[in-house]
Amino acid sequence: MAENEIDLNALLDAQINSEESVRKRELGHFWATDMGKCKRQVYYSFTNPKTFPPSKKRIFRTGIIMHDYIQKLLKGLEGAVFKEVWSEKYISVTDTETDLIITGKIDTFIMPSEGAVPVIFEFKSENERSFAKRDEPAFHHKCQLTIYLRSQRLPFGYMVYINKTTMELHQMKVLYSESLFTSIMRHTRDIYWHLKNSKLPQKTARASWECNYCPYQEDCKRSDNPALHNRLFPNRVKVDVSEVNKEEVNANG
Repeated sequence: MAENEIDLNALLDAQINSEESVRKRELGHFWATDMGKCKRQVYYSFTNPKTFPPSKKRIFRTGIIMHDYIQKLLKGLEGAVFKEVWSEKYISVTDTETDLIITGKIDTFIMPSEGAVPVIFEFKSENERSFAKRDEPAFHHKCQLTIYLRSQRLPFGYMVYINKTTMELHQMKVLYSESLFTSIMRHTRDIYWHLKNSKLPQKTARASWECNYCPYQEDCKRSDNPALHNRLFPNRVKVDVSEVNKEEVNANG
C-alpha cells in the first residue's frame, strides 16, 4: 500500500473474512437453518463445506447489523414494556427415532408480562425487490421457526422481514403446525440416511432462485461425474460407480 493510500474495501474484506469461518459439521447434528432446504444443499454442507465470497459476506453482514439494531431496541424495552427479553436463546430438539439433534439460536425471545405466553421473533433481511413481493414467509424460514416453536412448546411466533433499503418491516405470524414438523423430520431423516450411507440425495429445491443462490450449484451440476462421489469421501469405503449413477438417474427422473 502506497504512502497515505488506505484501501477501505480491502480492510473491510479482511475484517469480514476474519469474522467468518467454515463451521465444522458432525454427522447426526443438524442446524435449524438447514430445515426445509434442498436435501442436496444440506448434504454438500457436510461433505464439501464452503465459505462465501467477500461480496456475499458483505450482504450477510448488512443483514446482521440490521438484526442487531432491532434486537438492541427490544432488549432496551426490558422492564419498561416487556417483563424479560432474550436477544439470543439457544435451543435443541432431539429426534426420538434416530437420535439426530437439531440445534439453533432464536433471534429474540420475549416474555411480555408475568404469566403471558412467550413470543419468538425471527429476523430476515432482504433487498427491496424481494421485500416488495413478500406476502408470506419463505418455506425454509417457516420450517426454521417451526423447530423453534416446537422446542419451546409455543403455539405461534413471528417472522420479521427487513427491507435493507428503507428498514421497513413485514411482521408475519406463523402458527405451529404438527404436520409441518412431521414433514421436516422426515426430510431431515432422509438427509441423515444418505449421509450415513454415502449416497448423494436428490435435489429438492422448491424454486430456481434456490439453485441460483446455492453455493454448491457447480458441484450439483457435476454430480453426474462418476468420480465425484468418491472424491467427496476420501476416507470412506469407495462407492461403486454404478450406484452413484443409479442415484443420479433416480434424482433426475
